[in-house]
Amino acid sequence: MRRFYKQTLCIPQNLLLTNQDLHHGLLESEMLFTLDFVCLVGAALRVRARRLTLKQYLEFQHVLVELREGQQALVDRALSQLGAKRQVALTLPFFVPAIFAVAQTDLILTVPRKLAKITAVMAGVRVVEAPREIKSFPYFMAWHPRLTNEPAHKWFREQLRSAVLAA
Repeated sequence: MRRFYKQTLCIPQNLLLTNQDLHHGLLESEMLFTLDFVCLVGAALRVRARRLTLKQYLEFQHVLVELREGQQALVDRALSQLGAKRQVALTLPFFVPAIFAVAQTDLILTVPRKLAKITAVMAGVRVVEAPREIKSFPYFMAWHPRLTNEPAHKWFREQLRSAVLAA
């Protein structure tokens, strides 16, 4: 299975590949699911709204989960397209410690909705909808076209589909 894992990528669209890679035949691809973001706010942050406006979002101090040096790519890419940037007060390398770090503070953390559903109650944080400008994004699996009809690779792609449906 290790061989096929290395030959199949599971990626958010545009994170590692360009639309040209996916749409010009360089790789075969299939969308697996979409993720959207929500904000987790600590007990010391008084937010009454169910959804933050972009202006409110940018006024708060943020915890950044650094997936790439200096940015949480999908959130910060969306903000940079608007000419906006978050105020980062704390940077951590992983989501779970960041969620617990927010709990008793006035900081805000932007996370995928599925992660928030699993951890928010346990961590004692409140979930608030992210600004509409921070869009959901699709996750794709991508592979080289020569592997499309290869039986073991077809089996592996089906395992990925099944795992996504079960989640």
